[in-house]
Amino acid sequence: MSLLLFGLLLAAPTETGGKRSPRVVEEGQRQQGPKGPQLRFHDVRLEVAAEVGEVRKRQIAMIEELLELEIDSNRRGDLLFRKAELKHERARFHSFLKGAAEEQLGEAQDKGADAIAAAEEKVKNISLDERRASREAIAVYDRILREIPTYERTPDVLHALGQAWWELGVKEGALEIYTRIIREYPDSGFVPDAWVSFGEYYFGEQQLELALKAYKKAAAYPKPEVQGFAEYKLGWVYYNLGDFAESCLHFQRVMKLAADVQARGHKKFTLDREARKDWVTAYSHFGNADTAFERIRRIAPEYVRPMAANLADRWIDAGRDKEASGLLEDLIANGDSDPLLPSYYAKQLRAVQRLFSKDQVVDRVGKIVTRLQGMDEPSGEQASKAWSQSLDEVDLGLRRIGTLWHQDAVKLKNEALMSQAEKIYALYLSLFADRDEAYEIRFYHAESLYALGRFADAGAEYHATVLANEEGEFSADAALEMVRSYDKLSAIATANKEPQNSEEAKERNGKMIDACRLYLRLAPTGDMAATAHFRIGRAHYDRDEFQPALASFETLLGAGNNEAEDGVLQVSPELAEVAANLILDIYNYRKDWRKIIERARGFVEDPRFKDNRGFIEKTTELADGASFKVRSLDLAGKPHEEVAEGYLTYVRENPKSRWADRAMFNAAVHYEKGGRNDRAMETRRQFVADFPKSELVGRVDFLLANAGVKTADYENAATRLERFARANPKDDRARSAWLDASVYREGLGQYKKALEDRRRWIKLAKASKEVEPKRLRAVQISLGKIIDKVEKPGRAAGYYDRLAGSFKDPTAQLQARGAAARSWRQIRSSRAWAKQGKKRSERRLAEAVARYKEQGLELSGEAANVVAEAELAALEPAYLEFAKQRLPSPDRLERFQQAREAIENRLAELSASYEKIVGIGSRTFTVDALERMGGLRNRYIKILMSVPAPRGLSEVQRELWQDKLTEWTMPIETQALTYYEKCAELARKAALERPAVDRCMDVLKAKKPQDYPRLVEELPPRSGLRLSRHSGFGVLDLKPGDLSYLAQLIESGRAVAPSEVPTPEEVDAAAPAESSKADQLSKAEEEARRTMQDDGTVETDEGAASSDFFEEEE
Repeated sequence: MSLLLFGLLLAAPTETGGKRSPRVVEEGQRQQGPKGPQLRFHDVRLEVAAEVGEVRKRQIAMIEELLELEIDSNRRGDLLFRKAELKHERARFHSFLKGAAEEQLGEAQDKGADAIAAAEEKVKNISLDERRASREAIAVYDRILREIPTYERTPDVLHALGQAWWELGVKEGALEIYTRIIREYPDSGFVPDAWVSFGEYYFGEQQLELALKAYKKAAAYPKPEVQGFAEYKLGWVYYNLGDFAESCLHFQRVMKLAADVQARGHKKFTLDREARKDWVTAYSHFGNADTAFERIRRIAPEYVRPMAANLADRWIDAGRDKEASGLLEDLIANGDSDPLLPSYYAKQLRAVQRLFSKDQVVDRVGKIVTRLQGMDEPSGEQASKAWSQSLDEVDLGLRRIGTLWHQDAVKLKNEALMSQAEKIYALYLSLFADRDEAYEIRFYHAESLYALGRFADAGAEYHATVLANEEGEFSADAALEMVRSYDKLSAIATANKEPQNSEEAKERNGKMIDACRLYLRLAPTGDMAATAHFRIGRAHYDRDEFQPALASFETLLGAGNNEAEDGVLQVSPELAEVAANLILDIYNYRKDWRKIIERARGFVEDPRFKDNRGFIEKTTELADGASFKVRSLDLAGKPHEEVAEGYLTYVRENPKSRWADRAMFNAAVHYEKGGRNDRAMETRRQFVADFPKSELVGRVDFLLANAGVKTADYENAATRLERFARANPKDDRARSAWLDASVYREGLGQYKKALEDRRRWIKLAKASKEVEPKRLRAVQISLGKIIDKVEKPGRAAGYYDRLAGSFKDPTAQLQARGAAARSWRQIRSSRAWAKQGKKRSERRLAEAVARYKEQGLELSGEAANVVAEAELAALEPAYLEFAKQRLPSPDRLERFQQAREAIENRLAELSASYEKIVGIGSRTFTVDALERMGGLRNRYIKILMSVPAPRGLSEVQRELWQDKLTEWTMPIETQALTYYEKCAELARKAALERPAVDRCMDVLKAKKPQDYPRLVEELPPRSGLRLSRHSGFGVLDLKPGDLSYLAQLIESGRAVAPSEVPTPEEVDAAAPAESSKADQLSKAEEEARRTMQDDGTVETDEGAASSDFFEEEE
């Protein structure tokens, strides 16, 4: 099924979920408000100015007439002054027209070269008119000064003339006029204005020291308007000089002048507002955040909050986020009822972004959102409006942070940053879920969740986006990604092998279906419509709802092809192929073979698939397989031989069928099941000839090899297995073949070939991931035993040492060290190298045991075997030495008692040591320890019974002395027999066969014949043997159970049926002088079986490898 579903990837469009880069909300949007009316001030002003211009012309004409009649110099001066003012006003009117024309020139930039040229010509003409009007006004002012030098309003004329020159751009000319006013009319009210003009000129020329003097001169005059402006400009001069504290003082004077003017009942001049703003600008360069709020409260108590907010903005723009944050905290702490409180939080959002890490920013934003959620909107229209506008700033700030982080996370592929952006989105939606902007942010939130792999949450958020506005900009993408999110969840569940029938899977698939149906409602023939239909079918398929799944897949196959056609569902050939595969898969699951044949043949004839050779071949093959299955069903229940003949008939009728080899394979299986082993073997040989490239040929060849084992032809079996392994090196059974061949070769005494085969198995096992490390280590250790038989003494010991160094597993390392020590102990050489090797191996074994215990590992299994064996070997010299002990004559009783006590103490010490070995828990060597404990007591009995009688005893006394000795030995003998019985019982339960067990049984049969009768020859053990089935045996004292066991052996082919039950005499006469090859094999495999159980070494793979080969292939 997995191969069919692999095509699902072809049906999905390019994945974009979580990869889109959001539109970052720009900071400038904070200042945007509703658009104003389309009627411009210039248009209204032009209509009024046109009417005023006509009146001005009539007035000038009237003045000209009056001048011809007037002879009084002062009145003539007034008329000329009025005429000059009218012309000056005309020049200003043209200046206004020039501004409007320049605005039109800006608008013409997008209208082509002709429009630009026309606008530029208009600006040029108006500029000429403006300069002409200004020159005319200046000429009239000059005429007054020239013709009427005693005119009483001469200072006014000079001031007006200076303004005209200034506005014309001839500032040097203006300054000459202002110099005359200062020098000639020092008491005139225009003197402070003149000084201001000087200050303005020098300020514009960046001659700040001269400007400073001029403004100070102007500020010295008690004229509020001029004094206030001069102080204001002084503030800016000091600002440009870098003396920000002095600058603030002058701005404060402007605020104080304004307050004094207002206190006297006059209208406050506008410089008050500018001074407050510019004071903040200057203070932002040197001010202290800790005292800023209180200082503003002191100099402008009515405006403390807007000024503090403005100062915070300045500090944020300058990067002084810490000061801004502290000031905003003061604002927030002192503004519980301030409708602008959200605005202060918005400013904090700007400050904390650079001040803290992003995790800390998220934490701060969370606290701000929590506070705002706990606040109520203030009452009153104006306060409510301010509150709403302040919330707009918070809205904008949160969206800007989220989208900016999101965009950076996409660019940098930074998962941590994406997680932080997601948290900002979530906080925004918790506060502004009902706003229009939440629609876009909800989509971005879903995108971030998708990028983080939180597909369930992403799917829910995409769904909410669509429901919020089905016609919205992001709804189509949201619907698509909603489908994709649930598809991801399904893919993850499949990868994790989660059961499809679980409640969670059912809920997930239900959401998938709802998501696809919602998409189909929005875009029934959209780009993803076919995929949505497929997803619905797939969801039903995963829930084992096959009928609706078939309906969806059939809808896809009944739709149009991939060519675009309006209003028609388009299905790509790739998606159609996947749907067809799933339809066939459903019928395959239902085992509806005839339906598979029908639909598969229909797909082969479908024009959409005519060029898809791979699909056509696969579908044709599936139809062929279904036909084979139908034939199998028709044969089901019939006699095995008839079924075999039916399969062979299928092979003859369909020799090129994909399933012909399986049919012949099944024929051989049914011949075997029907008892026709000759026909089964013949059919398998024919199979190898007819289908040499079949994937089943390895199994057949292997079975032919195992047939040799059944007939006890081990050498032939080993040869076949080796040939199979060489011919099929990549076959999984190659390893088993090498190992089985090695065991057979070892049993046959062909150690060199056994060594080669086992080394090949080890090489393959190391390269395979299927072989358990424990089994590999066991075979590696068993290799040493063959090395010992093939190569020089010491080679096996060296091999074990190297092997131990390569093992990381402490148990295996201990096992190898034990094998090394055992191998060194078996070397009989007394040369230095042998002694050093034995000593070194014992030391390494002791170190391995110590490391094993230091790791807190419990001695069990093979580790216990190794430790117990080593302990037994270490005690063996003491055991042998104990037998040499002798007691002196009891003539000297005290000496005799001391010697006896010493021997008994030694007996107790050795027994305690063997008890420790028993406590280790090794089954194999526990019986050895028990036998040695019984042997110690038997040897002590011999020591006692060999004590000479005291001198001077009569014959009767000597007999009494012997009776006394016998009396002393009776409890010791009872103890010895108890240990022997424990040894025998443990060996029986564990099916152990060891020399120590034989010695125990010999003693028990001699001492307790009533409980342990001696048989002439024993039956082989009933369990644990694998090659013993190839060994002959004799029988004497048969019981019903023995006969039953023998019958089972004969029936299974594990023993040759005897012509008659032999007599004891025949058995004795027929006792072989040496073991046969079958016996050697039996012993070899029995040793392999035992060592695999007890010390992890090798057993054959023959049984496991062939146990599933006799199943019918479907």
